[in-house]
Amino acid sequence: MKHDLHGIIPSKLSTRVIAHLVDLIITSVAFSPVYLLVSSLISSLPPFFLTILLSSYLILLILYFVIFEGISSTSPGKRLLGLYVISLDDMTEIGFRKAFARNVMRLSDMATLYLVTLFSRAGMRIGDIAANTIVVSRELLSLEVPRGNDPISRDVRSGIEISLLALTEEKLSITSKDAKEKLIKYIERYEDLPSYRRIYEELEEFESTEEARRIAAAMIVNPPLGSKLLGIQDLIEIYERASRLCYYIESRDLLKKRANLMKGLINIKSRSPRVSELISVFREAPTEFRRIIPYFAISLVIFLISAAIAYVERPIWVKELIRELFGRGSGELSISQTLLLLIILLNNVRVALSLVGTSPLIFMPFLVLVANGALVGVAITLSQRPEIQTLMYLLPHGVPELTAIFITSSIAMWLVKEMISPTDGDRYSSLRKVVMSSLDLMVLTILLLMYAAVVESFVTARIAEHIPMALAFSITEGIVIYTYLLLLGTKKKD
Repeated sequence: MKHDLHGIIPSKLSTRVIAHLVDLIITSVAFSPVYLLVSSLISSLPPFFLTILLSSYLILLILYFVIFEGISSTSPGKRLLGLYVISLDDMTEIGFRKAFARNVMRLSDMATLYLVTLFSRAGMRIGDIAANTIVVSRELLSLEVPRGNDPISRDVRSGIEISLLALTEEKLSITSKDAKEKLIKYIERYEDLPSYRRIYEELEEFESTEEARRIAAAMIVNPPLGSKLLGIQDLIEIYERASRLCYYIESRDLLKKRANLMKGLINIKSRSPRVSELISVFREAPTEFRRIIPYFAISLVIFLISAAIAYVERPIWVKELIRELFGRGSGELSISQTLLLLIILLNNVRVALSLVGTSPLIFMPFLVLVANGALVGVAITLSQRPEIQTLMYLLPHGVPELTAIFITSSIAMWLVKEMISPTDGDRYSSLRKVVMSSLDLMVLTILLLMYAAVVESFVTARIAEHIPMALAFSITEGIVIYTYLLLLGTKKKD
């Protein structure tokens, strides 16, 4: 059944689109110095380093939304249009955890051109579904009444009108005679409007004084007037009362939701990052890791099979492509270690975020794993060094880097499985369960990738020629990482 419930919905899609465009303009302007810097280096850098543009903008976009929404539950574009993000779990600001969850999944929304928003509940995008959040307009903090003629709209309208009349009667009972006369004179300007007459006649079916009906009709005709004459708490009370008066359960739920969202809007507080949240990452990540061990094993097998096939097949045609992309062996590449660190880090973080962020598209985690495995196999095949020496150039940073990739691909596979065969009621709930129960682990993978980038930029080349040293370094890394992931917190109930 279709309902004309304008004024009850959280926010208009057109408003959210404009806000998002404003945010994209802001991030594009902020990104322009990076673009100019990389453009100046393009002639001397191989095409591989063009990925710094994609990686850095993608990460900048996610960071932009996570930081602003984590602190204030809104972004500059949303604030300009009076939009805020509310947690549907407790009707408050979303904080950094939910901000991270909803914006990592933004990649799926972007890949599908935000089409899910058109068909989901209350215009929620995939990120909102995953984090259980909703974008709410400050226009909700006003008196609005649906004018539709379907049963639900009439039921909702009746409940609001009765509640408004009752509250107006209560306020008039404690208002002085002079104040009443001024108020009546003030609303007389609306009484000649055809819409006012229709609403006034509609209110006559309810038992109330003529004064209350006249004032209520004026407030319904002009919602800003209602916001001026009534406080926000009064407006919330009207919707709460109306929810108890409605006949249909759907009507009651709509009005309760409206009242709760209004409370959430006025209770939003700014939040600063907390040390306890970072500590929580290290404390909870191992427990989250042990939930995905089966998927981790599958990721490892897919990667090894892909690497083995690429190594055995020895696709010679890839040789020139790899050298062209990565600049290996050309003798022309001159780049500082710091810039190399930045490029490696940005690329790896982009891959990790993309694995999870695009997992609702089903095929992405498998494609990325196969591609990475094949690249390693081909790199070993085409290397001018002996295989064992080549491995030493891969292992020191490869242990933490591949661990991070396998973790994110495991989360993605778990999510894919839940999307295909939900175990928690429906796909929305299952998507939310996977994302929200893997947040600490996702943050840990970024920290692992940061460490791997440092090792690759400053350590690998210095120890790779010394096979025992490189092997000992890699084994030590593996022992530390997997002891932490497999054993920390095992005494606690998962």
